[in-house]
Amino acid sequence: VLVVVDALADLGRSEGVDGRASSLDRTVRAAAALAEHHIRRGDRVALRVVGGSGRYVGYGTGTRHLWVLLHALADIRPGVPRDLPEHGLQLGASMGTEVLILSTLLQPAMVNTAALLTARGLPVLVIDTLPPGGLVDADWGDGIGNQRQQAVAATAWRMRRLERDLLLERLSRTGCPVVPWRGPGTLDDVLR
Repeated sequence: VLVVVDALADLGRSEGVDGRASSLDRTVRAAAALAEHHIRRGDRVALRVVGGSGRYVGYGTGTRHLWVLLHALADIRPGVPRDLPEHGLQLGASMGTEVLILSTLLQPAMVNTAALLTARGLPVLVIDTLPPGGLVDADWGDGIGNQRQQAVAATAWRMRRLERDLLLERLSRTGCPVVPWRGPGTLDDVLR
């Protein structure tokens, strides 16, 4: 199992363990739950972080390997690499590898990677980690200038959501399932 984590951006507001979760919070928590699930089943699991440090943890099994994966996930910071190819990433996944891509699906590179892997015949599951409702509104204050900023930001976000919907439609035509992350247990039906 190859777990691919999109760390290209962190969207939304992070309020800690008991508060609202940003997109990267949701992504890391989902990746940790999926890695633990597969390792407990005896699967070999690897981790590839896209963005930030670009970290890669090779395939392994057992409790010790789970701790290595969790440590790598806890160390993720968002960032866009200079050489991010929009047409898709080469992940080096061989036949027989189940690929789990955790992403907000706002970058064409992540969508194209999922489409390319699906076209190669690999079992790919994309987990949508965009927070429900999209981005949390910023505190713009009460001034007229701030109201304009808020209106522009809301319009820009609506446009970006439309672009994202087009990317998701294109991905669904390839036969790649996209499942929104709602917490442990939400992928059970798809994985079966």
